[in-house]
Amino acid sequence: MSKYGIVLTTFENEEQAKPIISEILTSKLAACVQEIKIKSHYTWKDNFVMKMSY
Repeated sequence: MSKYGIVLTTFENEEQAKPIISEILTSKLAACVQEIKIKSHYTWKDNFVMKMSY
């Protein structure tokens, strides 16, 4: 098993992501964190949903 990994997650907005990013870097859990806007398409309760995430 490798000691390295990639973790992907989403947040509702940039303000929600900022404290998590700071904690990850301060705790040295990652050397680099990248922010990417994502447009997700999915079904939820029998409805099609398109939502932007960060």
